[in-house]
This record gives sequence, C-alpha cells and structure tokens, in this order.
Amino acid sequence: KDIGKKTEAVKLPAQGIAGGLEFSKDAGKLAFSFASAKYNSDVWVYDLKSKSLMQVTKSDRANIPQESFIEPQLIKYKTFDGKEIPAWFYKPKDIDLKVVPINSEPKTYPVNLKPMPVIVSVHGGPEGQERPGFNPLYQYYLSRGYAVLATNVRGSTGYGKTFTHLDDVEKREDSVKDLAASVEWLKANGADPKRIAVMGGSYGGYMTMAAITLYPDLWAAAVDTVGIVNWETFLKNTSGYRRRQREVEYGMLDRDIDFLRRISPLAKIDKIKAPLFVIHGKNDPRVPYTEAEQVVEALKKRGATVEYKLFNDEGHGISKLKNRLELYPLVADFLDRYMK
Repeated sequence: KDIGKKTEAVKLPAQGIAGGLEFSKDAGKLAFSFASAKYNSDVWVYDLKSKSLMQVTKSDRANIPQESFIEPQLIKYKTFDGKEIPAWFYKPKDIDLKVVPINSEPKTYPVNLKPMPVIVSVHGGPEGQERPGFNPLYQYYLSRGYAVLATNVRGSTGYGKTFTHLDDVEKREDSVKDLAASVEWLKANGADPKRIAVMGGSYGGYMTMAAITLYPDLWAAAVDTVGIVNWETFLKNTSGYRRRQREVEYGMLDRDIDFLRRISPLAKIDKIKAPLFVIHGKNDPRVPYTEAEQVVEALKKRGATVEYKLFNDEGHGISKLKNRLELYPLVADFLDRYMK
C-alpha cells in the first residue's frame, strides 16, 4: 500500500523506450537508456530530489534536424478471427485524412492519412516486437514520401503468452492473415490500394514471401531481407543449435515435413505477382543465402520481376555502414518504380 503512494511518474522527453535502469549509490539519482523516434539511444539521469531529467550522452544524428524525425501513432485493427492487432503508424509530414478503424467499435486515433504509398513492415523473430524506438530506416522511407505501418501480428511478444503462441506450427499462416487484414485497415483509412508494399527481414522475410504468395493481389511490391523461403532447406542448413531451437516454433523435420513443405513460399512461387527485391548476406549462419538463391532462380525462370543484392561481407542482416548507404537508396528507388 505504501509503495503505491510513493510512486512518482518521470516525464520522458518523448514517447519511447526506457531500459537498463540503475540507481546511484545514494539512491538519489536514476540512470537509464532512452530511445524514441526522435531520440537515438542515449543515457539519461533523473534526479529524484530536484525532479529534473538530464541527457548525459548525445548520439550523432549526422546533422539531421531532430524536428524532421516523425513519431508514430499506435493503432489497432481487427483481423480475421476478431482479435485486435497492434501496429505503429508513421506518416510523412503534411498528410491529412481522418482515420476510422475497420471492423471495430468507433474510436478516435490521432493519425492522419491520404492516398499515398504505404510500406507494411513485419518484424523478425517471430517473437520480436515493433516498438517506438529510433529507426533510421523508417525515417529514410518517410523522407522519400512513404508511410510505414509497423505491425505486431500474432506471435509477437509483449501481449501475453497466448498471443505469442497463436502462430505456432500448424497456425503459422494465421499471422499472414493478420498482414492481409492490415491492408484492409489501410484501404478503409484512405491509403491507395494499388500502392501498398510489404517488407521484412529474417522471419519477417518469410512473412513477406508468404504474404505475396498467399495474397498476391494485395501488394504492389515486396522486399525480402535474409528471409526463409523453404522451411525444409532452412532447417537442414541453419546452424545446429538454431535448428533445435527453431523446430519448437516452426515444426520438426522428422515429424512435420509435409506441413513444412506445404507452407514454404517456394512451393507457391508461381502465385507471385508483385515485383520483388531480395537481399542477403553470403555469410549468414542463421538463414543461409541459398534461401535467397532459390527464390531468385525460380522467379527468373518464369520471367518474373525480381532484383537481387547479395553482400559477400555480410551475415544475418546488413550491418556495415558502407553497405547500408549503398542498399537503402536502391530499395527506395525500387519502390519508387512500382509505387509512384
């Protein structure tokens, strides 16, 4: 009872993520890391006596004005089975249209939209979570005129154990239905239905490939980064420790092989209509680059639109600055060709 009375709120500089909390030896100050859409991850200190908050470190923003960064708004949309899916919506500046949630009770969201190109982004994991931290890639796409809807489909963490396990094994493609439902929400709220793209990395890359094979008419373009396209070859070729860990989530080779083959995007490759950009690192120990090679080869054989960028000096993701500076303008230019 007394603890509740003594609790005080610390006003943070923006909507964001605090972590790594540590009290000083005299318990008079509290240090923590903080990141938001407008603030890169830095150390802040709160003085419990003076009630003041001070930023201790200041990460480089490459001289980009802080006011140019765009904060997201939290929205929720109904999916196929009535569950609500949370997502963070980023919109370019100077966009104006009221948002009305689809298939839900009337609510007011502080989000505006007008017919524009939108990127639906899906995180990896699948036990990850989209949060309103510092995401320079989203900010770059926003600067190029794209809205971004960063989804937390079923299987994401942070919403309870039941929600996290709603996509296990035979329920795998239910999470892809959640992605399709996000498009319905976007269309109901003014997005241009002919200019919606999907992208993701790692497991999010699988989700991207599943989305464009299961719902080929929804997407104007897609970007798959280090994604899984063939569950059988992925589980056979990934690192041994990863195989044992991932089979619990995805299914086991010796027990679920027919199911794994059936839900592999490669098995439905002929259904793809959207132009696809595939990105991979040749030294990837988690999702071998041969996953990318399979889908690129299959699409080229049928004359489909596919672009491929393989980095010989990268692993599971594109982490080196020189490679990022090369890659992301290529991705934005690719989207421009099919979305603008």
